[in-house]
Amino acid sequence: MDGRGGGGNPSHEYEWPGAGADTFSLFVGLGITTAQGSGADGEASSASAPPVAHGDDVIKRRALEARAACQLLHNHKWIREFKFVEPRVKLNHMYKYIIEKAKTMKSEGVTPSVLDIGCCMGTDLRQMFVDGVTIPENSVGIDCIPEYFDIGHKMFAGTGPQYTPVLRNCNALDDAQVDSAVTTPSGTAPPYDIIYTGAFLHLLDYAGAEHVASTVRRLLKPGGIFFGRTLSSSQASDTGIMDTMASCGNVKLLIFTAASIESFLHRFGFTKVSTSASAPDAQWSFPIDTMLSFFCTLAL
Repeated sequence: MDGRGGGGNPSHEYEWPGAGADTFSLFVGLGITTAQGSGADGEASSASAPPVAHGDDVIKRRALEARAACQLLHNHKWIREFKFVEPRVKLNHMYKYIIEKAKTMKSEGVTPSVLDIGCCMGTDLRQMFVDGVTIPENSVGIDCIPEYFDIGHKMFAGTGPQYTPVLRNCNALDDAQVDSAVTTPSGTAPPYDIIYTGAFLHLLDYAGAEHVASTVRRLLKPGGIFFGRTLSSSQASDTGIMDTMASCGNVKLLIFTAASIESFLHRFGFTKVSTSASAPDAQWSFPIDTMLSFFCTLAL
């Protein structure tokens, strides 16, 4: 569900900002475009075309097509600002550690199982495949808006099955739906080694966040990793619902501070909690001025 919020004015468009380094690296890793400038679209770069510029053309066309399809469903700011194309899992302050942890597990003969709650188009799962964190057979993404799945598959078309995630329609607040959706294609049932929620918790009310935390605790192995990101504000002193005027209109968001999310996670049995604050990667208006990434493990 990655940062969704509010409606908006469909006529207000953001220009394509160019593929950032992480986005370009993902498309290269998936084999959609290459550092030499050819793309899986069957295009070949001209002798005068810079490789990165050509690769950006491939990504730009796919991103524009995906945005147009998404805007038939919603016109959220994460759509207008092309955030769906970026592998924002890499922004978590502990992601490099998670990559190394996965390498260690695989050296011991275990491929980590991963559940992505609020997976949207599966961009972050694809990044985890490229980085060797997990494989499609051992992972599942769930989201309550399944139309995004096909849009994502088209945007990332041309990749092999080793980079194609299994995405399932599921309301994360409905235990019965969750339980029917979270067995991996290889037949691995919970508990999981790793559970990820992108920019998701701030879209819920407090009871919804509690429900998701309880679900994660139920589906995660003792010692397993829970990590993600959530919007915050330096003006907040505790957890609460905050009104924000975004470019898409008034949006109500659940705001955690670094201290309150640590307390919240400890209350649900998570330990080794750490957070890191950075500027939001989308254009939110005051008072939203912080993106918190969080990491924790389930107590043994």
